[in-house]
Amino acid sequence: MMPVYFPALTYLSLYGSNIVAIPESISRFPRLIELEIENCMQLREIQGLPQSIRRVTARNCLSLDPQSSNRLLNLIGDILGLLPNMVCECSRRRDPVSSRKLLHPDISSSYWLSSYEDFEFEEDDYDCDFNDDDYEIRLPGTEIPYWFNHQSIGDSIYFWVGRELSELAVCIVFGLEGQIGPFNCQVYLSINGCERKLKSLAFQAMMSDHRLVFCKPYVELQRLLKCFNLGDRNHAMVVCKISTLHSTPTISPIIKRCGVHVVCCPHKFSNLGFDTTVSDGFNLGSCSTAHNLLNDDLDLYPPSKKMRRS
Repeated sequence: MMPVYFPALTYLSLYGSNIVAIPESISRFPRLIELEIENCMQLREIQGLPQSIRRVTARNCLSLDPQSSNRLLNLIGDILGLLPNMVCECSRRRDPVSSRKLLHPDISSSYWLSSYEDFEFEEDDYDCDFNDDDYEIRLPGTEIPYWFNHQSIGDSIYFWVGRELSELAVCIVFGLEGQIGPFNCQVYLSINGCERKLKSLAFQAMMSDHRLVFCKPYVELQRLLKCFNLGDRNHAMVVCKISTLHSTPTISPIIKRCGVHVVCCPHKFSNLGFDTTVSDGFNLGSCSTAHNLLNDDLDLYPPSKKMRRS
């Protein structure tokens, strides 16, 4: 049996360090939930991740090689195959000064605390629930993985769903017209005209186009869906909105593209006329049941599945 390291560690920050590679040995951190590697300009390789990981923030890791980027994106894809069978865990809320956190020596506790103060949530905002249980990846790049069965140019995308929805993941591509300052991104889910906030995030300065990929655990998704009155066939839409984080003028990014991976219960659609195939192009009106599309070699974009550019 391989030894485990830091068995109580749930959060690890290497913010701004000169690290070149995340070693495979990090997979032996049995309870690591969140890895922060922002502004690690020399980071090129991620050799492994623990099974417990939920969030990786790789903002401004511009040297990251394609295989490592694919490994991060595959993290969400792998999770999607497991979500319907997962048991809801009573996850503990993270304490910013918890002894279970390990920060890079250059990061003071005051910096960590101030980063949480940038979040602006409403008191009655159930939908966000501080996003504590979401699976989330932030990293440079512009490609949406091909297993996102709905893709659209711009900040919104629509699709059809049935009465039961087992998987929902969202990918957003932020485009820059220059180096930007801090900003907020709000993601809303609308079904049959009823809208709920799906996620609320704060971003710091970026130096290139970036991607956000997230999905909700199965139990949390079902909890959210109870807010909607679902019929056999429902018109759904995901809308993304950006606002600046502070009152001082800053350059805001644009949302270039967005994608949704959605899976409904297959037996519900035999007579509803839903297309259950994955298109090579921008599929905007179906609910796909094809979700085991990840390749063993971590190639998210094989030639036969390349998305057409507009």
